[in-house]
Amino acid sequence: MSSDRKFARLRAGWVLCMLVCVLTGCGEKSVPFDRKGWDAWDGHYYSRKCMVEDLMRNRLAAGMHFREVVELLGKSYFVNEQDSVPGIRYAIAVEYRLLDIDPCKGEDLFIAFDRDSLAVGCELIQWRSGYIPQP
Repeated sequence: MSSDRKFARLRAGWVLCMLVCVLTGCGEKSVPFDRKGWDAWDGHYYSRKCMVEDLMRNRLAAGMHFREVVELLGKSYFVNEQDSVPGIRYAIAVEYRLLDIDPCKGEDLFIAFDRDSLAVGCELIQWRSGYIPQP
């Protein structure tokens, strides 16, 4: 076998290996909820996006008291007591434009409560700069 063919096979194998690594490394991974990871802040809450699915499916439940939710997740950045659906929000993902300090879009976890401070549901809310949708 000539050295050119060996090199071509080696290069093809390397490209295939890199492709497999990229494809398996991409995408969102779901990890179990962990309060320490939930609170981790390095300019963003990177781990929250990976934990929110497990949190919504296995940890948050209808009927939880407001106090229990705050003990589980920590203090919320937004408490809404004025609207017809009282609730709290937690930042999940925030995106910025290049060289801009103001967020342009993001995703929040909204947890709704009834008048007795019992959780009635939760949902992920997408928002963009200048517009925050109401649940």
